[in-house]
Amino acid sequence: MTTEPRDLAWLERQFESLIELDDDSRAEALARIECEDPAAARKLRSMLTADLEYQHGGDDAPEPVLPIWTAKLPDIPGYRLFDLAGSGGMGQVYRAVREDDAQQVVRAVKVLRQADAHPLARERFEAECKVLAALDHPGIARYIASGISETGQAYVVMEYIDGEPIDSWCDRQRLGLSQRVELIRSLLAAVQHAHQRLIVHRDIKAGNVLVDGQGRLSLVDFGIAKQLSGEPDMASTATAARFLSLLSAAPEQLTGEPVSTATDVYAIGLLLYRLLCGHDPFAEGENLSPLEFQRRVIDIPPPTLTSRLGREDAALAQARGYAAVSELQRDLRGDLASVVLRCLRKAPADRYASVGALDRDLQNVLEGLPISERESEPAYRVRKFISRHRGKVAAVSIAVLVLCGALVTALSQRASALRERDRAEAVIGVLKDAFAAANPLSTGGGETRVREVLDAAAPMLQQIKSTQPDVFIELAATMAEVELSAGRASAAMALTNEALALQAQQLDPDTPLAARLRRLDAQARLDAGKFDGLQPLIDQIDAPDVHAEIERTLMQGRFAYLQNDVSRAIELLTHASERATLLPPEDPLLLQVDLNLAQAYRLAEKDQEAASQLDVALARLLALHEPDHPKVLLARMRQLEFAQRTRPVDGLLDDARALLDEVDRVFGANSEPAARLSGLLAFLHSRSGRTKDSIEHFRRSWQAWTNSTSPGHPNSLRALFNLIYMTGRSDASTDEVLALYRRLFDDARQGGELSPAIVGYWRVSQFEFLLQRQRCADAFELAERQFTSAAELELNPATRGLLREVVDGAAKQCDCADTTSGPMTEPGCPTVGRVRAALDAAPVTESASP
Repeated sequence: MTTEPRDLAWLERQFESLIELDDDSRAEALARIECEDPAAARKLRSMLTADLEYQHGGDDAPEPVLPIWTAKLPDIPGYRLFDLAGSGGMGQVYRAVREDDAQQVVRAVKVLRQADAHPLARERFEAECKVLAALDHPGIARYIASGISETGQAYVVMEYIDGEPIDSWCDRQRLGLSQRVELIRSLLAAVQHAHQRLIVHRDIKAGNVLVDGQGRLSLVDFGIAKQLSGEPDMASTATAARFLSLLSAAPEQLTGEPVSTATDVYAIGLLLYRLLCGHDPFAEGENLSPLEFQRRVIDIPPPTLTSRLGREDAALAQARGYAAVSELQRDLRGDLASVVLRCLRKAPADRYASVGALDRDLQNVLEGLPISERESEPAYRVRKFISRHRGKVAAVSIAVLVLCGALVTALSQRASALRERDRAEAVIGVLKDAFAAANPLSTGGGETRVREVLDAAAPMLQQIKSTQPDVFIELAATMAEVELSAGRASAAMALTNEALALQAQQLDPDTPLAARLRRLDAQARLDAGKFDGLQPLIDQIDAPDVHAEIERTLMQGRFAYLQNDVSRAIELLTHASERATLLPPEDPLLLQVDLNLAQAYRLAEKDQEAASQLDVALARLLALHEPDHPKVLLARMRQLEFAQRTRPVDGLLDDARALLDEVDRVFGANSEPAARLSGLLAFLHSRSGRTKDSIEHFRRSWQAWTNSTSPGHPNSLRALFNLIYMTGRSDASTDEVLALYRRLFDDARQGGELSPAIVGYWRVSQFEFLLQRQRCADAFELAERQFTSAAELELNPATRGLLREVVDGAAKQCDCADTTSGPMTEPGCPTVGRVRAALDAAPVTESASP
């Protein structure tokens, strides 16, 4: 069972599917969702209830019944309908031809969803017909006719557009940025035609902007369009909101304020943002609740287009004609970005006054002319002039440079002071904006988490990268340290890579800051499990003092035991421990050395030495702190973890329960220490045969890790897998366990922190679980998807061996004969042979074990 809120796009997709089902099918679908996610099922039921209220006039209406749709096509006079093309907010769209048309031209016939629809829904449908009849533009699907069928169904006949959504068409055609902008300009012409007739579309999104095989664009679905004339709106704001696409809604649509042509400008800006950088400014890749998504749209400025791009977007950049992501980022800066972000301003009055004004600025961008908002800036106009007349300007520049040289000496001291002032202001500005964006009054639970501030600061940091690279480098180093402390090694590594690349371009690339960045980069790679080429990076870390030397040796020792070279790890960490005697007793590095040396002893199965090292650490801490000091509690917790092999379980359980009470009081129930200790209690209960208690503590551990880090953090994922493993060995239903597996892989995809080898181990575990539950067909289907491609089979030796054992067991359990000859009674049995062949051909990876 999942506890995290489903993202908004998922809820919208499920809702649109559910409203098309009959009562029985809808009830079955909701029951399936409820097994996996009760909260999502409640939200969907609320949305369905709201849907009915909107269609039937509000709270005072009698209890409505959702319509039952059959496979029978509607009877529309004069037309022959032959298949369903799609569904809109209020009806279904069919492909059809006129019965008397010798050319058999395909038309689109939209039929109101209910034959007995409430008058409000009928009025809105008639309003759409009226809107379409008022429009005549090649970029808008043409109105042909409308009426009421003999069975009482309202319908409208329109031009049929055989096209695909603009975003998928652009990607399939691999259009460059300028071509995408030109396509949007043709959309602007269609929207301007509607605005000139006092019609606002209100639902411009990729799915409503279709492009056919000849590259012609058409705007469709005016189902929630609004006329801006003095005529009363045929439906209330609430009725319109029922059909609203939240992912493309403007702030005023979410707050219930009046819509205007600026609403369509916002939607076009949002569409342009996605077409250019390939990402959503507010929701992509994040598990947002509808309320949190709306808060971002209403309150949080959109991030820059370049900040949405990362190194993982190489294919996206290539699809736009760029060899590297950095080249795409370069062209997404400047005027083009300014135009897009102006469309997305929160206040309608701050956006473009018309789509015509937006079109003129896009044309200016394409032609290298000044855009409207900045054309009064002299320096800006000069830069634009130079970019269009480089040859003529070059000759004049030589003379100007001679004159400028005389001013350099006089201005250098003043410039230095100004740089320091700007540097301080930039740092303060980024941090201030980051904390404002992660406002504790508007985040869950009234608590601003570190990761929320980091996420808010990231796009702001990118904005100063080109203008103040030195400030960017320094802030990136600081943020990388915080990212590491928050357990987000991949994010830290991305920051250090960017900062090091920028540092290499500076006049003095070898500075103390560069050395700090190299150390942080090595630390991030170590924490993220990115071991390729890591050893020389660690060995080359500068160590100008004892503290830096111990840090480097500590890193070398950790790397050694993670590579299973335990004897080398003990040697290095013992040396670090000896050198650490030179540090002040309160230096936190002392505790790190003690804990890592104890861990190395434990891995070497030297339990007595490990316990002695922890005793030394605890004695040091108690000499400085009270018994309930956080550092003392952490050391005591580590003692309990290490004592699992040497002490009776019952005594450990008593001590762990008592310590958990203290940890909850000092750190909080949703803290990382509480998560870790809950996991220990779960293992202890498992060893003592208390399955129910074990599951309870594994669930608490997972929830605490998720709350203190993120759902995709490695520790959250490992805790969830432990919960799955124990739940699978209980009397829990198969569907409940499979729902947890789905959650595990969804969170792992979003987190991106774990190696494929660990995820592969979890897949093997799921395969084994299905076989244990006698689900041979499902097990073979999973194996066919995951384990039959040698190129994609990234498993370490232990997991490869486990997979072989499971496959061999499957062949026997599911009545599979020798896969090379003989009959096979189970349809999925050929998969066994393909998995074995893939295992024989796949390369061996030495990634970290699960």
